[in-house]
Amino acid sequence: MKEKPLYWKFLLLIALVLPLLVYVTAIELYGVNTPYKDDFALKGFLTQFTKADSWAIKWQLILSQHHENRLIFAHLLTLLFSFSKKVVQYKALMWVGNVLLIGVVGLYARFFKKNIISRLYLLPIPWLLFALTHYDNTFHALASIEVYGGLFFSLWAFLALWNNQLIRLSVALVLAICTSVYGFVALLVIAFMLLVKKSWMHLLAVLWLGAMLGWLYFTGYENPWKGNVGDLSLTQGILALNYKLNDFVIYVNKLT
Repeated sequence: MKEKPLYWKFLLLIALVLPLLVYVTAIELYGVNTPYKDDFALKGFLTQFTKADSWAIKWQLILSQHHENRLIFAHLLTLLFSFSKKVVQYKALMWVGNVLLIGVVGLYARFFKKNIISRLYLLPIPWLLFALTHYDNTFHALASIEVYGGLFFSLWAFLALWNNQLIRLSVALVLAICTSVYGFVALLVIAFMLLVKKSWMHLLAVLWLGAMLGWLYFTGYENPWKGNVGDLSLTQGILALNYKLNDFVIYVNKLT
């Protein structure tokens, strides 16, 4: 295959980087260190965590549920960035979520490079992902971590599946579920793909991981729309997410 001239590579690089530069500039200029919508839940978490008099209570707070999600990853990040000032650093959390979105492009770029796919096909991705039409997530600390973080870890899991890397796949799924309940959707899709491939050992490993994570996640799970789900918390907890799956599909369609 004839190699592209240098000026062509330079123009392609500019076209790939330009939306990213506009995006990060907008975040720096217009992102503010103040709570927005569900961000107030992080303030309540930090206040309760600081006042908790035992590590058992602190651990329960880290695992605590907000709507349909257990915000484990967001809670740990909140503690990390608030360690010295004891105040929630909303803009820092906002940056973490958006850096994970940038990482999505990195995952695509790695996949394209390994499979010898032209970078020209990578071009639409940053223009779609770094569109400020998604501002409600971009400038929303908690939503950026949940949505962009969940998307990044889920795609990382799919990439690990493609490369037959079971350990990375498991780590990515755990992080996806600790970030957003949508991680269970990725787990189910991956299980189905392994079933189609007839990769029985990997399928058993993923199903075992899913069963353990599901049990830990939905034990004591409260359906945010119907109250406590009681003894059938695992089954009803999963069913309670059905209406959210439609939102997830709509969001993915917007990105693609």
